[in-house]
Amino acid sequence: MTAPFFLDMNREKALSKLREYYARLRFIDARNLCLDLTRRYPQDIEIWKARCDLHFQLDERDSFGECSEHITRLLSAKLPNPEVVKTYRILGGRCVSLGLIHNAINVYEHLIASDPDDADAHTCAAMCHLLLGNFRRGWSEYEWRLKTSYMAEPPSGRPRWNGGSLENKIILVEAEQGHGDTIQFVRYLPHLKALGATIILGCQPALRSLLSECDGVDQVVSQGDLAPPFDTDITLLSLPGIFQTSLKTIPAEVPYLHIPQGSGTQAVAAIARYTGVLRVGLVWAGGIHTKNRLRSMGLEQFSTLFGIARAKFFSLQKGEATAELKSIPQDTINDLDPYLGNFADTAAAIQELDLVISVDTAVAHLAGSLAKPVWTLVPFAPDWRWMLNRDDSPWYPTMRLFRQPAPGDWASVIARVAAQLTALVQEQSTSAVPR
Repeated sequence: MTAPFFLDMNREKALSKLREYYARLRFIDARNLCLDLTRRYPQDIEIWKARCDLHFQLDERDSFGECSEHITRLLSAKLPNPEVVKTYRILGGRCVSLGLIHNAINVYEHLIASDPDDADAHTCAAMCHLLLGNFRRGWSEYEWRLKTSYMAEPPSGRPRWNGGSLENKIILVEAEQGHGDTIQFVRYLPHLKALGATIILGCQPALRSLLSECDGVDQVVSQGDLAPPFDTDITLLSLPGIFQTSLKTIPAEVPYLHIPQGSGTQAVAAIARYTGVLRVGLVWAGGIHTKNRLRSMGLEQFSTLFGIARAKFFSLQKGEATAELKSIPQDTINDLDPYLGNFADTAAAIQELDLVISVDTAVAHLAGSLAKPVWTLVPFAPDWRWMLNRDDSPWYPTMRLFRQPAPGDWASVIARVAAQLTALVQEQSTSAVPR
């Protein structure tokens, strides 16, 4: 039943009725009322914002795109009013969430046109360009992340490296953002080494042991510790831009990480007890991340996999999500958490497995960096590094991507994984090494 349009209902009463529909989750009625209101008040930004939000709630991507374009036109003359800027940011994020990447870029470009020093808008635009494979523009814009409030750090007092000679120079390369980012981009350190540099890597404490074996690194220090003297520094995710990385020149040779001797001995022993089965590592939830809710799953969503014969599962999960193991039968999955003190231990465990299945977390990066087969489960609105419309990753040759076909649709992802895993088990029965 559609919402009635009352000719005698003034704007304030109509908006009150709209809020009532929204509060009662009557989104279709609210949407239809909004359609009438936008015809009556075509220049009313509040009504257009409400209509846009309702299309978002109903996952009506085509209509949402039309709304976002109309709102952009209405707001363009009014920037940089703080509330308008806030609306733009929300609109850009929602366009990305619905896969309307070009709409999102238009939104961020309007913000940049109004305020060329808007670091957040530049950074969001950068991630959209990288998602689309526009690397030249993306890397350039991505440098603005260093001026955002959540990234800005006091200057080191040393000149920042910009691509010049490093002969007889000591460079401090500083990790940034998450563990997965660090694992993904340490691949560039041998390229620095080839320029004659002595490399000090500053990284997260949990990665220190593993990255002490990283090619090109002369010394590893934990973030927060006092670094030894150096001549110049650079943040890790600036290296792709400095090396002018394109899709064709991504340094994708694997493995590029090596496991320190003696790591993960208990985890390795726990896995090695099982022979004649496909040994599969699982990670179903990420850690602290602004989009963790979107990229994570619940362990129970993997339940259809547990019935596959001749597949044995091992939990590589860390953090609070390990509590979910208590809700399933004990013999369903082996919990390796007690044996995984750091990423070197996790790497050793991964090396013993046949396959890793993970949501978008550092473990997926780790498996890819070790050249281990890894199936990464990606939300509909993916992180920029997974790009769009492909089931492989140019960063990791041994990785397959399983994407949500619609926002929140993990069920169809797991159905595809189950089918592929069943086929892989059958293949293993006639082949010594799974692929």
